[in-house]
Amino acid sequence: MTGEEREPAFEATTSGVDISNDLVALDSRFERARVPPDLAAAVTGEYRGAEIVAIAKVGEYRLVKVRVPGEGGSTLVQSQWRRAGEGWRVVTADILRTDPA
Repeated sequence: MTGEEREPAFEATTSGVDISNDLVALDSRFERARVPPDLAAAVTGEYRGAEIVAIAKVGEYRLVKVRVPGEGGSTLVQSQWRRAGEGWRVVTADILRTDPA
């Protein structure tokens, strides 16, 4: 960036895109029933014994938070998933925190 640009360059808007299910109100409760069954199966297959505690849809990605139990407590992991053929694959995973027992 040279500082000579007068206006920032934004992507062109896309018509016909429904974003109504992309955002969740802060006062809402997480409903596990809204997690697609095939995604839930992929997540629980990746994180044995984990509980899905949150999910967000961002474009083609799904951000999934899981609480994974362990010997010393539990770990909160946020992973990013994307469709891969007929299923889902994890793209990234980050440990958000570890809680002692």
